Amino acid sequence: MEAGLGSSTHMGAGFPDEGVVFENSALFESFEEVEIHPLDRHRVMKSSKRSRDGENTRVRMKNVVGVIARYMAALQEFRRSVSMKVAFDRVGVDRNTISRTAAIAELSLAAPEVFHALPPWDEKEETLAHYAHRCRQAMDDTIRAKIKTMKTKGDLLPIVSK
Repeated sequence: MEAGLGSSTHMGAGFPDEGVVFENSALFESFEEVEIHPLDRHRVMKSSKRSRDGENTRVRMKNVVGVIARYMAALQEFRRSVSMKVAFDRVGVDRNTISRTAAIAELSLAAPEVFHALPPWDEKEETLAHYAHRCRQAMDDTIRAKIKTMKTKGDLLPIVSK
């Protein structure tokens, strides 16, 4: 009985009778050695962060117009939702990013004449962070007071720079 059943060339050829009891464990050791290759198993594909439904992808802003548009999108979502965190998640940006560049959008909304009087941003010479710093320096006390009242009214995001 061992000679006929121990042969590995006839494993898939047929099935033994149901009444036969196998006493030789060597027959089953060959099944333990056969492993399914990891690539042959059924794979469940994980969806990447960027392809999930209902979420915007995060995009690097490369100009002042993009920064202002992103701020306005976050402001619009903040008006619809309950918290800034939810609004920033829906827009696809974090709080720190908005906070660092908020001065550009706040100056353009609160005092457009001062904003347009500033020398324009040159992407070859200056970073957006440095331009935001220039916008903060261009704000005087009256503009800061106007920005503060606009934040309390809900016309601007209530972000306080840390």
